[in-house]
Amino acid sequence: MHNTLEKLVEELRFYDARKKDVSAISNAIMFERGEFIFKGRQISVADTALRQLLGYCGIPPKFFKETLSDSEKTLLFNRLYRKKDGNAMRMYRFDCDELYGVVSDRYRKIDNIELIPVLEGMAGKGIAMEAVNITLNPDHTKIRLVPLDYYHGETAPMIEFTNSENGLGSMKVWAGVYRAVCSNGLMVEIESHTRTKWRHLCNTIFDLPDFNAVLSVSIDYMKRLDNSKVVYLGAKDKEKHLRSVFSEFGKDAADKVVEVARSEYRNGETLHDVVNSITRAAQHYQSRQRTEMERFATTILDSRN
Repeated sequence: MHNTLEKLVEELRFYDARKKDVSAISNAIMFERGEFIFKGRQISVADTALRQLLGYCGIPPKFFKETLSDSEKTLLFNRLYRKKDGNAMRMYRFDCDELYGVVSDRYRKIDNIELIPVLEGMAGKGIAMEAVNITLNPDHTKIRLVPLDYYHGETAPMIEFTNSENGLGSMKVWAGVYRAVCSNGLMVEIESHTRTKWRHLCNTIFDLPDFNAVLSVSIDYMKRLDNSKVVYLGAKDKEKHLRSVFSEFGKDAADKVVEVARSEYRNGETLHDVVNSITRAAQHYQSRQRTEMERFATTILDSRN
């Protein structure tokens, strides 16, 4: 579904309005009778926040969830979490009543809402864009933009923003190629061309990247992807690329790439088919792995350029 930038801004504001942050010492949270309690109020805890809480006190998440009884969880968590550094200040990040992140007081918030002036800046520079994919998630947000009415056949240059709001990653801008016919996206890292990465640290200043430089890289990769249509692959090359997918993402992802190649991309006859098999298979996974697979597909394309 395509969205105007105005619609995207509305979504960002609605998403951000649900959130709140509370700075508190470690003693503010405890585990009692099978539930987490924050400042006397029962809360739900997202998987990432649970891993962060348990990480502070050295308890393996699987051991906590699958081995311990509720009484053992209460005894172990409350003792270790407070013993570690009970007076340490932390930022507890909530979406309504769900805790989605626990970060240190040095954490620099660069939330998705900060993209609004970026989007407005793009419009101010005369760069007319539309959103073709919006995934707003505190673990890994993906916002994919393409220029209005700029398609070369089935492809368009794209600018993509990724971000984490709970300490899992930086705010980052990517170049890439978008295929309208299947919603595939090829993601290209461009740190050597312009400032495109902002870490969540206290001294970080979030400023506008050079969007024209980003689009220039995207257009270059459109040409590379188009040229890959005539790069035919033998059995050994196909096996090499499949092994690299297996090595990077495991058997399930490799099997999904094979399935997609057989059903949609001529069994990986060309480099173009293989790259698109990977980016198409990526759509079957959560946003973080999808980004990693779409980035990885670029390395396959670059291997022949």
